[in-house]
Amino acid sequence: MVWKPVQDMPDLTGRVALVTGGNKGIGLTTVEQLANHGAKVYMGARSEGKANEAIRQIQSANPSLDGKAITWIPLDLASPASVVAAAEKVSSAASRLDILINNAGVTAGPFAKTADGIDTNMGVNHIGHFILVDRLLPLLIKTASQANTDVRVVTVSSMAVSQAPATTRFDTPESLYNPSGLEDNAIMSMMKRYGISKVANTLFASELQRKMDSEGVPIISMSVHPGAVATDGGMGLFPVFVKPLLKLVMATTLQGATTQLFAATAVEVGKEKAKYGGKYLVPYGKIKYPGALAANEKLAGELWESTNGLVGKLLSKA
Repeated sequence: MVWKPVQDMPDLTGRVALVTGGNKGIGLTTVEQLANHGAKVYMGARSEGKANEAIRQIQSANPSLDGKAITWIPLDLASPASVVAAAEKVSSAASRLDILINNAGVTAGPFAKTADGIDTNMGVNHIGHFILVDRLLPLLIKTASQANTDVRVVTVSSMAVSQAPATTRFDTPESLYNPSGLEDNAIMSMMKRYGISKVANTLFASELQRKMDSEGVPIISMSVHPGAVATDGGMGLFPVFVKPLLKLVMATTLQGATTQLFAATAVEVGKEKAKYGGKYLVPYGKIKYPGALAANEKLAGELWESTNGLVGKLLSKA
């Protein structure tokens, strides 16, 4: 049987969650389902107006929901300073953090750079989330050290990992600025840049699990592919005239949110940490091998060290 969030999610009363990119698409549905099942949810988003409108939308659809169940946290993943500020705000406001879902991201599109000169795919999808997790780890570890807790970090990846060149390397901080070396806007170039960032997401999730295991910290880290979802991001590269047809065959936002909600809350994941920890999940909650590149432990270690080095440089300038 397929695990269904509405029926199968456990009671999350007393638990605290943070969802990045929680104001639209599958992020919005993820926030809604977590809140509906009792969690206190922080919605990470750039725009206060869009975040508040999203919160009003959820509350309108769920009148019985506590008015304080969802709180906006200003978060621009392209800006290291904004990420640090968001982590500090959550750490100050919350005494615990049980669930962190790294959901936000840019999709395949024209070449662009962050203010620090980094390809936006890597800057937003990987580096911004790396900083967020790093700055929230003390709170996550503190929560995990308490009795009867089940702390999880879920990072949204994609089947686009298959588009990353086999020659992809992350061996120096400088290599993270644009690992593909491509700056043109050909469709394959856009897919390669995006695919590399999704490889980084998958490697990050598995390496985080190895580090938590080596330190004896009972945190479960996973990456997930949400499926082909009928959102603006999911249909990004398709022509406008095709999108109405795609919506008929692509997954709904609830279906798209299912695998990350499974990873973040399913009882069976907590009971079988050795089975799920560090793994890559696909719809709906199934473990899958992500391919040689995204499963390369040596590359994961290089990515972690290089990202640490680059983040140090970025934050020293902030």
